[in-house]
Amino acid sequence: MKKLSIVLLIFISLILVSCQQEEIKMYEVTFTDINGNVIKTVSVEEGKSVTPPSAPDVRFYTFNGWSEDLSNITKDVTIQAQYAL
Repeated sequence: MKKLSIVLLIFISLILVSCQQEEIKMYEVTFTDINGNVIKTVSVEEGKSVTPPSAPDVRFYTFNGWSEDLSNITKDVTIQAQYAL
């Protein structure tokens, strides 16, 4: 009976260990304007894409996109709004 209890305990322990979820890595993505002022900061799951905020209007300039790729986030990153005359 004692051996059976030990075997059951080991079996249950193995099941519980194998069912543990892998830790999800999160990264901080900070969006800044042309002057480096923070527009928005969001947390993004590793490997996921981030949705940017609306680009701020800058007088006499046309918004040209963001300084970094918005997909497959794998590190903390600051992304700046880019403009052209």
